[in-house]
Amino acid sequence: MAAKLGHLARAAAAILCLLIFHVALSDSLAKASVSGGTGTCISWERDALLSFKAGLLDPAGRLSSWQGEDCCQWEGVQCSSRTGQVVRLDLRNTYKDGNNKYNSLNLSRDEMSSSLADLQQLRYLDLSGNNFSRTSIPMFVGSLENLRYLNLSWSGFGGRIPYQLGNLSNLQYLDVRGNNYYYLDSNYSNLYVVDLAWLKHLPLLSNLDMSGVDLSSVRDWFNMVNMLSSLKVLRLEDCGLTSTVSDTSKANLTHLEVLDLSANLFNTSLEHSWFWDLTSLKELHLSQGEWHGHIPQELGNMTSLEVIDFSKTDLLGLIPSNLQKLCNLKVLNFEDVNINASIGEFMDRFPRCSWTTLQVLSLANTNLTGNLPIWIGNMTSLSDLLARENMITGGVPLGIGALGNLTDLDLGYNKLNGVVTKDHFSGLLSLESLDFEGNSLKIDIEPNWVAPFRLKRINLQSCSVGPRFPGWLRWQTDMDSVLLDYTNLDDVIPDWFWVTFSRAQYLYARGNMLRGSLPANLQHMSALAIALGSNNLTGQVPWLPINISFLDLSSNSFSGLLPVELKAPWIMELDLANNKITGTIPSSMCQLTRLVRLDLSGNSLTGDVMQCWKESDNNSSVSSLISADQFGSSMYNLALNNNDLSGEFPKFLQRASQLMFLDLSYNRLFGSLPKWLPEKMPHLEILKFNRTYSRGDKFAHQAHQSEFIK
Repeated sequence: MAAKLGHLARAAAAILCLLIFHVALSDSLAKASVSGGTGTCISWERDALLSFKAGLLDPAGRLSSWQGEDCCQWEGVQCSSRTGQVVRLDLRNTYKDGNNKYNSLNLSRDEMSSSLADLQQLRYLDLSGNNFSRTSIPMFVGSLENLRYLNLSWSGFGGRIPYQLGNLSNLQYLDVRGNNYYYLDSNYSNLYVVDLAWLKHLPLLSNLDMSGVDLSSVRDWFNMVNMLSSLKVLRLEDCGLTSTVSDTSKANLTHLEVLDLSANLFNTSLEHSWFWDLTSLKELHLSQGEWHGHIPQELGNMTSLEVIDFSKTDLLGLIPSNLQKLCNLKVLNFEDVNINASIGEFMDRFPRCSWTTLQVLSLANTNLTGNLPIWIGNMTSLSDLLARENMITGGVPLGIGALGNLTDLDLGYNKLNGVVTKDHFSGLLSLESLDFEGNSLKIDIEPNWVAPFRLKRINLQSCSVGPRFPGWLRWQTDMDSVLLDYTNLDDVIPDWFWVTFSRAQYLYARGNMLRGSLPANLQHMSALAIALGSNNLTGQVPWLPINISFLDLSSNSFSGLLPVELKAPWIMELDLANNKITGTIPSSMCQLTRLVRLDLSGNSLTGDVMQCWKESDNNSSVSSLISADQFGSSMYNLALNNNDLSGEFPKFLQRASQLMFLDLSYNRLFGSLPKWLPEKMPHLEILKFNRTYSRGDKFAHQAHQSEFIK
């Protein structure tokens, strides 16, 4: 009997172990399924993915791994380890730079393949950042009833959002933002919605972003959204919404944490708005919403707020005095709000419990007066302090030097005065951008000082930096822009300048007394813009940076010939006026086909004025200008006056249909003004011409009597 009982006990124990193992295995498989693990690919789902791929253009080869039998191993595809079915398809284009379009997936036909409808267990679908050529969001998406996550943002979709999305009753995340910004051509059809009734069938939705979707025809948008009681994030930026919500409307969005209604056309007061009862809100974005009036006291009840963005509105006055319980603030943006008070009074109303949490304080163009408070150094988490274009007076408080997390300090265009020394920067370990432009500050820093930060941008325009060139900048090798216009520099540009800032995009030092010459060759520079006008620079004009788009060397003493080869194919503005440049205009000038402004006036240029015109394939004198057929087509300003140029009226100006200003006066040009001038240059407003022109026709006579055509 005992043996039998022992046998039964062992059997029971074995069964229990099998049950435990089975439960553990099932749990593991379930977790793998939820997390999107890998499994064996199902043949019909592989065929569906290949059919979908066949309808796409993939210039960057992002789907090159989509081959072979096991689709669960393909890039962007994840399968359930329990069933092998595709549960996740992530084809987002993560590139946000200039290569965005190259890396985009594109349609090779008029509409997207519906084969994805075969992926019935798909829970996650991300097609964001691609280029689907203004096609409508395909209706078959509404048949993927297991979807929890759907991201179609920034993908160039157009037309009406299909109401079939209401079939996705399990959906928790829906993002269709940005599709109206993706294209700029006039044929693009933005996403729009006429009726939002389908939203009520999405009871689990917690994140909804329809920013940029045209909702102007939806009259009951608030009531439709208000049914989504699970909603935590609601973003309706730039949707054409107006003030159609009743002041008495009661919000049911008790879980809402993020509300973005920026860039709509509410044109109403903030008082009695429906969202003031949402005390769970962490972010409130009302920027550019045409709100007006004062900020109501109800703001003080929203104690969970971390982000307040009221920028670029018609609001006025100080913040309420009852904000002392808003202890979680991280971002406060009041840019372009008419506060019209002293900055000290504003800061006194700021909750002191947020001093150590606030990261961004933006008060630009808010009509603030008075002095910056000394205790600003207590805001130890501050990363961005932006208060430009106000009337703040006094000096820069030393307390700013204690802000070790500060990356962006912008106090430009105020009425600050006094001296700034290295002590103001002693603790700014994270500083990347410094802007004191338009103040009366004296920057007095020893040339051998080694800063504790690595700047990317500095703007000291109109401050007193000189007379010596600021040697402490020598070690700031990560610079993107260096702006030193009108800073009392009376020095030679040091040799290290062209090495330290070889990767900088913008180099400005106009209106100083800089001496010496420039390096003969600047092609190693990465600069997009160089402005050294109104100095005392000498020598020859150097070979230009290959990517430059703006160059101002005007009002110096550059002499000699222009470079024979002007290898600057991207240049749009070239100003060499009022120098001592001699010789002829090189034919390579005609290859600068993107020029919109060219000023060579006030030099000693000789020879034939630029023709840049290909008469025929057999004309050897212009054979080098074959690539210049478009020269002048983008130009709106051309000044060649006060030289010693000769020849006839430039024929290339027949292509200059955008030209508004033309000055050819005080040269040795001959002939009459062409009869095609009014027709070919319809936008020309000012014409200044050489007095040796013949007045043989009526138009030339009128132009001679007045320099203004329009």
